[in-house]
Amino acid sequence: METTHVSESPGHSLRADAEEIFRAAVDRVMPGRLFSYCLSLEGSVLRLWDGEEPQTYDLSKYDHVVIVAFGKASIPMTASLASILGQRVTEGLVVSKAPESGQSSRLSEDIESLFASRSITSIESSHPVPDERSVQAGSEMLNLALRVRKWEEAGERTLVFVLVSGGGSALLAVPAPGISLEDKAEVTRLLLACGATIHEINTVRKHLSSIKGLSLIHISEPTRPY
Repeated sequence: METTHVSESPGHSLRADAEEIFRAAVDRVMPGRLFSYCLSLEGSVLRLWDGEEPQTYDLSKYDHVVIVAFGKASIPMTASLASILGQRVTEGLVVSKAPESGQSSRLSEDIESLFASRSITSIESSHPVPDERSVQAGSEMLNLALRVRKWEEAGERTLVFVLVSGGGSALLAVPAPGISLEDKAEVTRLLLACGATIHEINTVRKHLSSIKGLSLIHISEPTRPY
């Protein structure tokens, strides 16, 4: 039996190669890179590719262009989209995971300045177990959805971009009538402890919520056409 020995050449490291491959893969799925593949803005016309034929939106025809984002990747997703849309953005709300104790804010000075110039509010919330910050974030999101509904009912055309990433269920918590925040938090802890899958956890949580399970969409829908 012939055995071949492979030795590392000077300066070569399999670990370094693995890290380089990993970082390249992560870079490919960063929001800025992904949005550049599927979004383009020419003048006031936004093109969105999600299949063979692009969907087009003439942003000049909308009175309000709103960005709504929640999840652990909500900040870079919003920053990337806001950079593409420019001054067309009229308002936004971003809910992200609060930094761990001792960590700095997830908002860089550049992103903070970008959000301020687009009237985008950023809220930090709790994950994976919801707390009072989650309720505040959920309430702010519902208030924005109600404003969208009123704009639409008043004949003010509104385009809303909804950016969702992992963690949104804990970051936005509006307990259903008769359910307390403590109840929701305890249910989440028990589901996490028993090894439930994320699909199983979300199936339970949407029945305890006034914002999940398409509730947010229904709240923002106008009661009549223009």
